[in-house]
Amino acid sequence: MSETRSNLPLVITLWETYGANMQEVATKLSEELGLKVHKQAFSSEEIEESVQSREKQGIVAQMMRGFARAFPSETSDPSPTLAAEERSYSQLAEENTAIVAQEAAEGGIILGRNGQFLLQNRPNTLHVKLDGPRQKRIERAAALSGISVERAAKRQEIEDEFRADMSMRTYRFDPRDNDYYDLVLNGVGLDTDTIVDLIKRAIQAKAA
Repeated sequence: MSETRSNLPLVITLWETYGANMQEVATKLSEELGLKVHKQAFSSEEIEESVQSREKQGIVAQMMRGFARAFPSETSDPSPTLAAEERSYSQLAEENTAIVAQEAAEGGIILGRNGQFLLQNRPNTLHVKLDGPRQKRIERAAALSGISVERAAKRQEIEDEFRADMSMRTYRFDPRDNDYYDLVLNGVGLDTDTIVDLIKRAIQAKAA
């Protein structure tokens, strides 16, 4: 099942809304299909820490902007900062595109990284989105991560917005839309074995 007439190794891209069971599905697919799992660029913990850090920095930045308004400079110009931000996202896109290309060349299961967008025309590739009711995703994530439901709810709000925002800033597409997926599944309404079975059937159907 790992190769087709295209002679390209099989790639499965997985994308999830927070708590929709992606890691468990990827692990099971890896075991049954013998595929390597390529991890996401950012974990839930890293996103949470990053946002908390930015919020703290934001307080200082607001104070500095207030100071700047009180004592304006003739050379004050926000455009260099905006240009630097655009270059930063452009560089992120370039680096990520190279990583995804390398992972696709190896074959395997690519988690996140806008793989569904970057590999949309690649043969022997299945694009899967895992979603589900918000509250059920939060409860599942809390149980799996060993955190409170309240903290999981905060993570859900932050993470779903962060991942969508990063995709739109780097590649100008919204991963929440279904346009780039072959299969959209309820990651919390179906058990892992059923999801994996459906993905395997979809691989065969798409190859045919």
